[in-house]
Amino acid sequence: MSIVQTLRLRGAQAVAIVTGVGLSASAMAQTATIPSSTAMIEQITAEQSGYAAAMFALALIAVGILVGVKWIKRARGAA
Repeated sequence: MSIVQTLRLRGAQAVAIVTGVGLSASAMAQTATIPSSTAMIEQITAEQSGYAAAMFALALIAVGILVGVKWIKRARGAA
């Protein structure tokens, strides 16, 4: 094995070790109390309840535009 290959291997190992240590340190820094999954789902549902109507309207508009483009292409013979 040449010196360049050895350095590449050692460098990759060093990067993996530093990344692992950094990730484990950031994971340890998280709050010690983890809320239950039910509480988290209820919180997300309460926060996002106002977006349903807007997202549905956006989906309808997008489908309408796509259907309109399809019909315009068909009418012009470009389909």
